[in-house]
Amino acid sequence: MAHLSDEDVLSFVAGSADEAAAALVEAHIDECQTCRSLVSSAAKVDRASAPTAPDDRPRERTPPTLPAEVGQVIDGRFRLERVLGVGGMGCVYEALQLHLNQKVALKLLLPELSADQSAVTRFLREARSAALLRHPNICQVLDLGILQSGTPFLVMELLRGESVRERLQRQGPFSAASARHVVSEALNAIEAAHAHGIVHRDLKPDNLFFAKDTEGRETVKVLDFGIAKSMHPQTELGLGGQTATRTVVGSPQYMAPEQLEPGTPVDARTDLWSLGVVLYELLTDVRPFDAGTLVDTMYAIGRLPHVPLTQKVPGIPAELSACVDRCLAKAPEQRFPDAASLRAALLTPGTGASVKRAGTLRWTAAAGGAAAVLVSVVLWAAVNVRAPEPPAALPGQEPAAVVEDSPVTEPAPPEPPAEPESPGTA
Repeated sequence: MAHLSDEDVLSFVAGSADEAAAALVEAHIDECQTCRSLVSSAAKVDRASAPTAPDDRPRERTPPTLPAEVGQVIDGRFRLERVLGVGGMGCVYEALQLHLNQKVALKLLLPELSADQSAVTRFLREARSAALLRHPNICQVLDLGILQSGTPFLVMELLRGESVRERLQRQGPFSAASARHVVSEALNAIEAAHAHGIVHRDLKPDNLFFAKDTEGRETVKVLDFGIAKSMHPQTELGLGGQTATRTVVGSPQYMAPEQLEPGTPVDARTDLWSLGVVLYELLTDVRPFDAGTLVDTMYAIGRLPHVPLTQKVPGIPAELSACVDRCLAKAPEQRFPDAASLRAALLTPGTGASVKRAGTLRWTAAAGGAAAVLVSVVLWAAVNVRAPEPPAALPGQEPAAVVEDSPVTEPAPPEPPAEPESPGTA
């Protein structure tokens, strides 16, 4: 029996389904214990606290209202010259620092979020997280301010080049050497972040950028510490409060199993999982856990083994495949212990890369009546309720990522590709 889709469950629980659709759901759950349990779990959430229901199928979105017009002068110092990109949190502009006649990237929080204190806190956390990290592989934060309107802004170095995602889409799978290089440079940045007790939590090709200097030399830069979190909750980057303890945070296809269970601590090994997904994708042009729906993708991450690289890429070094296997171990203690260990294994094939394939992670049941975010409960239920009936085989195509802060990027130009100036994701 086919199960209800994520959208069916979420719209039914939220009360947004029309009468006919609701009747179909009711008829289905009368006969399907799995979906009845899923709907029951979701219905226990306080609907007033639930965010917009996610949907992992493409749909039209109303373009966001830009926080400022091109040509406007911000804070009396920065003239906005063009829009570089718009994401779920903010809009990034190329700007001119008038006093120094220097080009910079300036990020403004979107107007609809400026009145939301949690959004402002997250925006400021990104700035303060990144400002702590002075490293050549991290996009440098130059300034931070708040306009009289209450809208915060972030000033960053302006990077020339393209994201790893853009290059992957343009040229297809990377060679083993190129993929090792990209991930090794990202590990340099992440090791520096971890040394400050900061976990990025949203590593993906969109947040890795090939930055070119004036001589054409490339450096991989890690962008967007927007959902970065301290590994020490009591010192949450100097901010009063943390990400809600029962909210699933991150880009689903790159999230580690422990990120799927709200309230479960994350640490450096969480980022290593995400980089394992990135490495797999760079080598194959597909992600290791991409199912037909968001719920089934979460199930696959928590329960199902990935297809080893040796079966996906003929001739791939066995040591490199073993590195990815270890990164994607379900249990954190079976992964590499830190960024330096993974980098050593990548740069010295055969060093510390062997590991037994991990079994499924033991998932603890969440309290049914907890005041969780709706999406978190649905994802939790996907892993815990659907265990008896695994989803269909994972397809090879790339579904649209469902992320709060997924960037809207300008379309890629035809060959030869242009090199837009960008600080990365908004």
